Amino acid sequence: MSASPNEKNLHIAIGTRPLLRNTVRLSLSLEYCSDLVLLLQSGVLPLLQQLNVIFKSGNAHSDPRPVRFKVVESNLLTTDTNRLRTLSLRNLHMVYAIRFIRFLRLTQLQTLRLINVLDSSK
Repeated sequence: MSASPNEKNLHIAIGTRPLLRNTVRLSLSLEYCSDLVLLLQSGVLPLLQQLNVIFKSGNAHSDPRPVRFKVVESNLLTTDTNRLRTLSLRNLHMVYAIRFIRFLRLTQLQTLRLINVLDSSK
């Protein structure tokens, strides 16, 4: 899979800030579900134990695919989430919540919070 220009820019931006590599707890707001996949790639946040993500809230009846690139099993299997103990996801469509839970390696996960999960099938 070739990297999109946005994906390359995110890797460069993170790679130039070595302090992020030592991050243990992180809370952030993202516009796209696919950006979470980029943040969880191997080596980007290797010590991360607690992650709180709020996705920009939109209309629940809008397009349920707020992504820059397709979030599929092959993308998720390249992530590094082995140390993650707490994961909180807010304002996420159900289809992405299921994909994240199903394919992320959450071997140390103790707490999972899904808040305001949107059902796009209705």
